[in-house]
Amino acid sequence: MQINLVLRALVSLVILISLSCNIQDNSSGKLLVFAAASLADSLPKVIEIFEKRENVSIDISYGGSHTLARQIEAGAPADLFISAGEVYLEELTEDEDYYKAVPILSNRLVLAVRQGMGKEFSSITQLKESWVGRLAIADPDLAPAGTYAKEALEGAGMWELVQPKLVIGADVRSVIVYLESGNVDVALVYASDITFRTKIESFDIIPKSTYGPIVYPAVVLGDHKEGSVVTKLLKFLQGKESMEIFRTHGFNSDVYSNKMN
Repeated sequence: MQINLVLRALVSLVILISLSCNIQDNSSGKLLVFAAASLADSLPKVIEIFEKRENVSIDISYGGSHTLARQIEAGAPADLFISAGEVYLEELTEDEDYYKAVPILSNRLVLAVRQGMGKEFSSITQLKESWVGRLAIADPDLAPAGTYAKEALEGAGMWELVQPKLVIGADVRSVIVYLESGNVDVALVYASDITFRTKIESFDIIPKSTYGPIVYPAVVLGDHKEGSVVTKLLKFLQGKESMEIFRTHGFNSDVYSNKMN
C-alpha cells in the first residue's frame, strides 16, 4: 500500500513539473497576450499575420489595463502585456522576471457623439450646456481611457460641472456600446476607437495639454529569452507592417519614448 502511495506521489510530481514547464515555455504551444480594450479592432489583424508567419497560435484577452495588471499580479499566465498607459506597469517591471516595457504606439482623446445628434462641438466646455445629455467615460479606476478622460475634464475645469450627467463604463469598449446604442449622447474615447464606427461622429477638440501622453507599452512576461516567439512578436509589433495596420485604425507611431525612461 505504501509503495503504491509513493508511486502515485511520484507520478503526480512528474505531471506537475511537466505542466509547469509547459507554462514557462510556450515556444511550441499557444501564447496568451493581455491587451488594452482599445486594441480589440486592430491587434487581431496584426496577430493573424504573425501566427501564419511563425506557425504559432495566440489567444488575446482584452480589458481595462488596470484590471489586466491585477490579473497578472495574481498569477494569470500571460506571455505579453500591452497596456494603454505606462504607469500601470511600474509594479510589474520591478520584478527581475519581467522585461523592460517597450513603447509601441500612442493615441489621443476625441469627443464622440451619437449619430444624428445634429450638434457641432468646438470646445470641450460645451459639455456643460443643457442640450448635452449623458456623457460617458471609462472608469478611471479600471481603465486608462477613463483616467485620461478625467484628466482632460479636470484640465478644462469641467469635472465637477459634468457630474450630474456622467455615466461610467468598465472600459472604453463599454463606453462605445453605450454611445452606439443611444444610452448616452456623448463620450470621451480614444481616436482609434471610432475610426470605423459608422454610428458615431467625432470632434478632435480636446487639447492635448489637458491630459498626459497616451502611450501603449508592451512588456514580455515570464521566462522568455531573446529570440523566443514572444520576443519576436514584440519586435513584429514595432515593425513597419504592423504600424501600417495600427495607423489605419487611428493610432500613432509617435510613442513619446522619452516618457518611458
